[in-house]
Amino acid sequence: MKVINPVVQLKSNDEIYNGFKFITDSSDLAVVLYRTTVLGKVLGWDLMQRLAGLETVVGIKQGVMNRVETLEIRNIIRPDFIVSDPFGTVFCDDLRKGGQALFAELSYILYGKKRHIVKDYMALSAAGKWEEAYQASEQLNDIREFYNEVLFGLWFKHSPMPVH
Repeated sequence: MKVINPVVQLKSNDEIYNGFKFITDSSDLAVVLYRTTVLGKVLGWDLMQRLAGLETVVGIKQGVMNRVETLEIRNIIRPDFIVSDPFGTVFCDDLRKGGQALFAELSYILYGKKRHIVKDYMALSAAGKWEEAYQASEQLNDIREFYNEVLFGLWFKHSPMPVH
């Protein structure tokens, strides 16, 4: 299950950690965290390392939209912890470089009649057919550009900046 940190009440690192600990102690389901500015408090490096120590916390969707931070998080958290970038454009790169990745791109719904290309791109990436995967991915760029301009342009304009 993908779980976001509590948006309103819990703001301190200890409160957020205890909230997730309650969830993981109460369920055997694997938990994937969601790190984003939309929630008002971005999970910092120390808190992410603490949360990664919980037995059923298996990964994080790095939604701060900064590729450098995605790569840095992979360096500071245990090697089997899944750190996924929210952009499908880097799915192939992540697999090619030996990373683990979840394909959890919200814009999948926007691809409409081109969704089969997303599935092809994922399958080609998983099969290690890198050049074919990149070619498939490029067919989606017009939709991605529109999506980035409309949604992320507005989102970043009104979102708080992350603090580590």
